[in-house]
Amino acid sequence: MTAVDHSDTGCCVLTPPGTGAIAVIRLQGPDALKLIRHFVHHRQTDLPIELDPHNDRTLRYGQFCVDREVVDDVLVCARPDEEHCCVAEINAHGGLRVVERILAALQGQGAKVLTESGPACSAWPARSVIEAEALACLSKAQTRRAVRFLIRQYHELRPFLEELANLAADDAEAARRRLSDLAAKSKAGLILANGATVALVGPPNAGKSTLTNRLFGNTLSLECDEPGTTRDWVAEPMSLLGIPITLVDTPGIRVEGDLLEQAAIKRSLPWWGVADLRLVVLDKSAPFPDDFINACSASMGDQSLIIGNKADLESAWQDGRLPDTWGEYVVQVSAKEGAGLVELEQRIAGKFSLPSGAEDCPLFFTEQKIMQAAALANESERDWNDLPRRIHSTLIGID
Repeated sequence: MTAVDHSDTGCCVLTPPGTGAIAVIRLQGPDALKLIRHFVHHRQTDLPIELDPHNDRTLRYGQFCVDREVVDDVLVCARPDEEHCCVAEINAHGGLRVVERILAALQGQGAKVLTESGPACSAWPARSVIEAEALACLSKAQTRRAVRFLIRQYHELRPFLEELANLAADDAEAARRRLSDLAAKSKAGLILANGATVALVGPPNAGKSTLTNRLFGNTLSLECDEPGTTRDWVAEPMSLLGIPITLVDTPGIRVEGDLLEQAAIKRSLPWWGVADLRLVVLDKSAPFPDDFINACSASMGDQSLIIGNKADLESAWQDGRLPDTWGEYVVQVSAKEGAGLVELEQRIAGKFSLPSGAEDCPLFFTEQKIMQAAALANESERDWNDLPRRIHSTLIGID
């Protein structure tokens, strides 16, 4: 089969990344129908599938073939588009390799594989870049709360920004203050859309693995009274009050220990820096952990919550001995008995500015938009006359 020029035709995967039951691949552009005809054939006759988007939008069953090799059984359809000659869709099985081979074949015939957010990469109509970004994030949403939040932003964020642009035409200073406030609050939206990493750190035998399993709701880490049981970090995704979380259990930090344990501790230390939140788990029934405090004081920051574990046992030390720079002392819990877990979860949500209902207002949900909004809000007064136009072009994504 001879290759033709399809430089103006793009393709993208509409379904979420990863393995699934089906995958939907969109072809959009003047040569979409030619590509369908090139690769998709009738199963029995081996003749090319012919689609007529203007007169027949019926699903057609066929086989996607590359050099006469069947890649997958597929369903295809097409429809006209206001901006392009045709939009066609290939519905295939959702295996990773199937999708990769179909995209590679389309690209080999000149189609451009689109990976960035934009109206062409969305399964649903988007009138602006910010709506297309909401749809792109929606396909990757990990919790129901995140889905509800992104649907709300798809419908409400653009009207809110348009109202802000109108305000900027009359009162640029007031618009700038509201824009700055929106950027500051939008960390919560970023967490909901993309998730957060929570690392449990602390000295050996403080109950980190037991607390990890309690928060996770299942056995994720091995529990044992012997110090040094956790020999490497363990990470798994979960939902905490509807917030997508990657929970990381790390080995206990201590100076002594064999070479394997020290190597495991060294491997876990990067989590201290990359985690959005550290849960510092301390055993209040044991002597005060001076060695751990001294070893980790330089690494601890304000994105930490101090947890006094084993509250079911008699306390052996006072809270006031903890360094002031370590962050907020949260609550006493008993990971073994489950006491204090509800309050702990609420305090974690509060640390991410996500108490119940916090997302029921306009918020950005991508780091780029937060940075762009903060930059517009901090511009000097001489640039304020152009603020309405740049809110439309930079934040909404329309000129």
